[in-house]
Amino acid sequence: MKRSSRLLLVLPVALAAAGCAFFRGPGRVGSLSQAERYLRSPNPDRRLAAVIYLEENLPPPAVTLLGGMLEDEDKLVRLRAIVALRRTESSLAVAPLQRALEDADPDIRFAAASTLYELGDETGEETLIESLRSQREDFRLQSLMFLGRMRSRAAMEGFIDLLDDPSPRIRSTAAYILGLMDDYSAVDPLLEAMEDDVDIVRRDAWRALKTITGQDFEFIYGGDPELRQIGLDRWLQWRQGRGEIPGAPE
Repeated sequence: MKRSSRLLLVLPVALAAAGCAFFRGPGRVGSLSQAERYLRSPNPDRRLAAVIYLEENLPPPAVTLLGGMLEDEDKLVRLRAIVALRRTESSLAVAPLQRALEDADPDIRFAAASTLYELGDETGEETLIESLRSQREDFRLQSLMFLGRMRSRAAMEGFIDLLDDPSPRIRSTAAYILGLMDDYSAVDPLLEAMEDDVDIVRRDAWRALKTITGQDFEFIYGGDPELRQIGLDRWLQWRQGRGEIPGAPE
């Protein structure tokens, strides 16, 4: 994978957020008038069918109708409405999605923040930072990628924390993003990450350190552990000679 395109590979926004099938057998809606009736139905499957119709056909009032469904009592309906709003690519979808950032359900907040970012709005940054601590790996990964593309300074602590994530892919991506951030506060955590059990994490930590520090000490991130230790020792010697690093966490 080319490093320049690495952060472009993101999960489908609210599809990943749902964590369950979108279809519960709601049937089909055949017209806008039927969809408008179904949106008012007490049956959540009918409301879901109406949202799916709006998503697939995008009639002129779709954004207004879908925005109203972000307050539906049924979580699946709200999630599907977020997917549909993303498909509209309309700036009018921003306001209702911003309100959805206050939803009580973290899945809804995450889906709204992700969709806002894809629509060019970064007001969901705080929610994405919150999602870096999610129990769900896919949430953590997508939030990490979006925040990395945003070059979010507010997420620096979260990026560093993810160097200890259970997922090697997330640890590797966090190291890569820290290199993009070019912040000396990441030097010590990245030095620790050069001792990770997984070679790609060690590799990305080393590359990030080279970017941040301007140093280019050789490091054999795979293969013989003794050769790897020689390179690591050289980096540690350099670090010891630097003393306090401004901005580094205590």
